[in-house]
Amino acid sequence: ILEQMPVKPVRKFFDTGERKTDTWIFDGTHGKKGQPLFINLHGGGFIKARADRDSVYCSMIADEFQASVWDVDYVLAPEDPFPAAVYESCNIIRYAYMHAGEYGFDRDRIFLLGHSAGANLACGALILNQREPSFRIRGLVLDYIPADQRQNPFTKIKKEDYSDERRVARALTEYNYLELYMNP
Repeated sequence: ILEQMPVKPVRKFFDTGERKTDTWIFDGTHGKKGQPLFINLHGGGFIKARADRDSVYCSMIADEFQASVWDVDYVLAPEDPFPAAVYESCNIIRYAYMHAGEYGFDRDRIFLLGHSAGANLACGALILNQREPSFRIRGLVLDYIPADQRQNPFTKIKKEDYSDERRVARALTEYNYLELYMNP
């Protein structure tokens, strides 16, 4: 299916501050200037890198909206625990906003796309931006956002559901992700 994608990606590393941000660019603009930019932050529990399924998604978005899509492969825990990925996400959005003219997209039409952990990071970046505003976004699409990372996942299961192996396994996975992502 990857070879059938309408828009193929080009890998680029953006100098956004502390490190170079690994990004895959899908350019569906057909050379038009002033098109929107979508910044995609993938899921993966804060510990898994971007996957090819995001490539298909980003390619389709770029093609459908004749836009640029930046698919960000942000830093991962446990090597870079919270809040490293939040800061990197904020930095790439700020970079895009400040360099819109250089890349030919409309800085007033930047949209954030976030799946799971990426949705959490998109919100975290917007919260950081509220402290010292340096960019604006036009829209936000959050896909199955894990919004409450402070509560132990096992407290979200009803006692009668502890016999459901799937629910217990999911809570354990979420617990392990959070242990790797956040310092105690």
